[in-house]
Amino acid sequence: AEYMGSVKIAKSISEIDGILFLIKHLLILREKIGPFDANFTFTEHYIDFKNIKDYLGTVLRAPKSLLNIKQLSNVLTGLIGEVRILEEVHNPKKEIERALKEACELFISFTSNKMAKDIFDLLSQISTFVK
Repeated sequence: AEYMGSVKIAKSISEIDGILFLIKHLLILREKIGPFDANFTFTEHYIDFKNIKDYLGTVLRAPKSLLNIKQLSNVLTGLIGEVRILEEVHNPKKEIERALKEACELFISFTSNKMAKDIFDLLSQISTFVK
């Protein structure tokens, strides 16, 4: 939600305001969950069907093999073997810290580039005036 808000602010007001909005709300979120000394990690399970498309492509190139019961059984067994159950462990505290670090780095990069551009523009004007 903070990312969406920062994108809207960056589009409607300015990019620097969007970045500052994100940093502010990530800091607030970090302060809110900080006092809880609980384990916030959770595991997410999902099914990966990426390999099924390739497997079905090879099977469907020889459609006559599907008419034979034994070969159809082998195809179905192969399909089941191609489906994988994956898990991802999430730690919201670490993810907030990572997002806050990225937002701060973006802010530093943006402001330093803006300042450097202004200084180069000033030097360019001075050099033009001196000539």
